Amino acid sequence: MKILFLTSTGCDNLEDGMLHGFRSLFGADVVDFPKKEVMYKGIPIKEPEKKYGKLFTIWRNLPDIPVDRMDIEDRVKRKDFDLVVLGSIWRTQPWYRELKKWLTPNNTFMIDGEDTARIHPSARKFMYFKREFLPKSSYYYRYKLIPPAVYNRVWLLPQTVQPISFAIPKEKITWGITRKDKKTLLPQHIVDKEVLEFPEFKQSLNGKTGHVFDREEDYYQNLREAKFGVTIKRAGWDCLRHYEIAANGSVMCFRDLELKHPNCAPHELVSGLNCLTYHHPKDLAEKIDNLLMKNMMKCLLKVMSG
Repeated sequence: MKILFLTSTGCDNLEDGMLHGFRSLFGADVVDFPKKEVMYKGIPIKEPEKKYGKLFTIWRNLPDIPVDRMDIEDRVKRKDFDLVVLGSIWRTQPWYRELKKWLTPNNTFMIDGEDTARIHPSARKFMYFKREFLPKSSYYYRYKLIPPAVYNRVWLLPQTVQPISFAIPKEKITWGITRKDKKTLLPQHIVDKEVLEFPEFKQSLNGKTGHVFDREEDYYQNLREAKFGVTIKRAGWDCLRHYEIAANGSVMCFRDLELKHPNCAPHELVSGLNCLTYHHPKDLAEKIDNLLMKNMMKCLLKVMSG
């Protein structure tokens, strides 16, 4: 299967995560064009610690294998590609305008990883995968003619517009984490400033709301040692941090998760089952204490019965 993956110039969590997945599955049959240098091992990057996300997790992981990136426009015209993916429809506009006359709904789809609910007009013709998949997306799809009283009550998007979530490379998932590995309550990177400054947490933390570590290994090690990881909605609901917390065996603590629309990623999070939700720092402290107490009682009962 020949796949053309049209890339943007900067780092984009969703686009770049999808490119990693396609390349991992289909190898050199996936043509990233223009070549996304930041995705490859061994490519010199000046001051990576100053780049987006410090280039942790998604970037600089792929082997730099030979890929034919020549004569892309002619190959699109000849229908040489079975699938054409626009990795970020808003950020690949020059390629979209140049090639759209040769693209068909049967072999093309768009990815939209932006933080807002807006929908690009291309969604009316092509399969469209939207990250912040919210009721207001109907407003943009329907030419801004639908009032909030309607789009907040009735889902008005067609089946060709679908939700999509971020992803994390399989090789970044840590296996075999045990209770003994969990040495701290929370990691140093706490994105919720109120939690960071709450007395019950502050006395045991030397944390920051921004990036704490310059090396990915140190960041992951700190997450692996933490029992819980804190996350919140920032510009959008979905973010790479959720997946980094889960991949390193910490319990995700998500502020006001119930305010998220069920169609919007991250999906399948259930408080008390695979995450904790909280509304304010005191609420989080109480829920963590209750959970730790329950686990302690289970351990005591197991010892007493055995």
